[in-house]
Amino acid sequence: MGIWRRVAGSDPAHVPDLAGSLDSLGTQLSELGRSAEALAATEEAAELSPESAEVIGTRGQAYRAVSRYDEAVADLTRAIELDPEYAWALAQRGRAYRLMGRYEEAVADLTPGDRAGPGVRVGY
Repeated sequence: MGIWRRVAGSDPAHVPDLAGSLDSLGTQLSELGRSAEALAATEEAAELSPESAEVIGTRGQAYRAVSRYDEAVADLTRAIELDPEYAWALAQRGRAYRLMGRYEEAVADLTPGDRAGPGVRVGY
């Protein structure tokens, strides 16, 4: 990441690349069970790219992994607002609601119904 930080610092056009790299790092750390480090990487990515549904959604998943469910729901809701067809974020928010005991909201998010159409994105 040091190289990306230097490049982004010297040329702001590369800030989205740095945010994407940090987002990917967060995902990989999460898959390795390194939740606190994943959250740190995704928090930095979200600071750099606050209007990216993918980056905000990944941070929401990282919050869920460390049991910070209110923040997870807020980020995942924001990701859905940024990209209403982002089914992955909707499913992640449903999982967070389930962990919070908010079962009706979980069922609504986890049952796509009319939302599942040809334009609905399920991942990156």
